[in-house]
Amino acid sequence: MSAVQSAPLPLTTTFTPPSACLRDLWAASSPPSHNWWMNLGPLNTTKCLPSGWAATNYFSPGICPSGYVIATTSKIVSGTMTETVATCCPVDGGSNTYSIRPSDATDSGFWWATEVCAWGPAAGTLTKYTYTSFDTAGQETSMPGAMSSPGSFNAYGVEVRWQSTDFTTPLATVAMTTTTQATPTQTQSSTGSSSSLSTGAKAGIGVGVAAGVVLAVALALGLLWSRRRRHQQPNATQGQPGNPDYNGLPELSGTRDKPLTYEKAELPANPAQNQIELFELDGQHPR
Repeated sequence: MSAVQSAPLPLTTTFTPPSACLRDLWAASSPPSHNWWMNLGPLNTTKCLPSGWAATNYFSPGICPSGYVIATTSKIVSGTMTETVATCCPVDGGSNTYSIRPSDATDSGFWWATEVCAWGPAAGTLTKYTYTSFDTAGQETSMPGAMSSPGSFNAYGVEVRWQSTDFTTPLATVAMTTTTQATPTQTQSSTGSSSSLSTGAKAGIGVGVAAGVVLAVALALGLLWSRRRRHQQPNATQGQPGNPDYNGLPELSGTRDKPLTYEKAELPANPAQNQIELFELDGQHPR
């Protein structure tokens, strides 16, 4: 969506679209070709996107609207200035995260230039939904629909740019935003340079010293008794297998000489088989 823009608008406060913009699906059509596709939110972008939005515009410095996440980023370096370019895509009411269409898609629609974000069902799954359209009388009507791969729902993206000095964390919302909370900790404080101890502290130290002396005496007596016993009752088999105090590790049958291994799940030989190919259906079915 990048394009030359004479005076980019800033978007430094979080734009929050109405909930319907990220929840409702609309059927869009393009007479006279009669192509039609599914769009997240109404086609009128006035309420759903920040003021000044256009498919060829970007906001700088800018942050993602509420309900959007950064789908892709790149860098622009000009002299000593480095600017991050990001496209924000929505997360719909069903928690489906839209993403940038794959660059190797084999089909395209003219609306791809403006609706750069898409989400489609996984292979082998059928997604049922309700969409809104206009009937022949121009009235809104709701209809049930179903979609399977490689069909896709379409959505508008918002391009934002920023420099490292603009924001600490430029993205705005949902799953990709991380929040750090300070954990309360106990701290010591002082009201002066005096190092004197209170009466309670002195008493505590005295008790601790006395307990330490008693413990040292007990340890010395125990050590002396232990030495005398070893001289009187030698035991050459102590600590050997068969003795009750032997704590050897149990043997693992047939695996003693084999190193421990960890299995890692293998991906298919062709990773592309696991990816959702988002290309359009024919003109007679919802996109």
